Amino acid sequence: ACQLYLRDENDTSRLVLRAASGLPEELIGRMSYEVGQGLIGYVADSGQPVRARERDQTGKWLTDQRDQQTIELATHLPSKRYRSFLGIPLILGDEVHGVLALVNKIPSSPGHRDWFTADDYEYLSLLGTELAAVLESGRYLRALSEVGVTALRMQRIASFGTLAQRLPHETSNPLAVARLALANLRTDLQTLSEGLANRAEDISRLFRRLDVIEAQIEEVSNKLLNLVRFSQQIGFTRVTTHWNDVIREALIWLAAERRRRKVEVHALYGELPPLFVEPNELFGVVVVLLRVMMEGLGEAGGLVEIRTEAVNQGQVVRTTVCCTHPGIQQAVATTVEPSATTNQDLSPLHFEWALARQTVEQQYGGTLRWSADGEDTVRFVMDLPSNKESLL
Repeated sequence: ACQLYLRDENDTSRLVLRAASGLPEELIGRMSYEVGQGLIGYVADSGQPVRARERDQTGKWLTDQRDQQTIELATHLPSKRYRSFLGIPLILGDEVHGVLALVNKIPSSPGHRDWFTADDYEYLSLLGTELAAVLESGRYLRALSEVGVTALRMQRIASFGTLAQRLPHETSNPLAVARLALANLRTDLQTLSEGLANRAEDISRLFRRLDVIEAQIEEVSNKLLNLVRFSQQIGFTRVTTHWNDVIREALIWLAAERRRRKVEVHALYGELPPLFVEPNELFGVVVVLLRVMMEGLGEAGGLVEIRTEAVNQGQVVRTTVCCTHPGIQQAVATTVEPSATTNQDLSPLHFEWALARQTVEQQYGGTLRWSADGEDTVRFVMDLPSNKESLL
């Protein structure tokens, strides 16, 4: 039997059977191991391949009665037990994303060896390398698709917001004229009514009609105001988000720009609690931080390190973007805190930085700050609370 296990996207400590040959189809998507559990979990946890026979020193894995998944899988094998096992980790970068495993080699002839050889291991390793490349391409295409959808969504949101912002300006004059005309008409009718006491009922009816018109104009004005407020928030729906995925998407989004600027990024991902945020909104914040740092590096390029970690007993998710490069402190300071006496035009990134900081602090109750160690090291530190209630 051949088995392919991949980490669950929602729980990376769990490996789920995603494809198999020689096993019932109903096990796919249902059978799973915790990292470190059984042979499959051991391969994922250690990042090392395992080649085992029932009679050798690793046989304890094959007969572990606590491994209920292995016991269940064995019931679907012709021999009803594990005789041999070969498993290799699927490694993308420095992370193990899955395990490819073979169980119970079929002997080429009766009485021939039924265990996996070094040649089998070499072949499966080669296959695993190719499979890892396919998985990486699939992840890239999926992320690219999501980024494209997000870009289209944001474009539509921007168009809607622009329309909503234009409406009050384009309708303010007609509304002002209507209100002024209504006020003048009310004054004229009031003056006229003083000399038409015998037409009091008709005059009263006209005033009631004016009240209705005035109320309708007021309703239109209020709806336009609500439309403007709504346009500022449309599309930003907060959901439970895996923050490391947001960082990865930002790096993919900036891949072409990083190559053009000769900037290499090293990402160190920590174990994080989920965040209840709007991923598109904070995706933009991460992009701004990286762009400010790349702008500071100039044409020479360099190395940027981004690190995520949980601090304050898991109550805060911290993202640190750090770079060491000659003179970068002055370059970054010119962008984020330009001097009032500078003769240079403000960088567009200055306004994006200000908006990013405002978003983190006002929308999420977090902090976004920058600091320098001397003239050659700069770091941005963004702290986001992981407590869902604090973000509502």
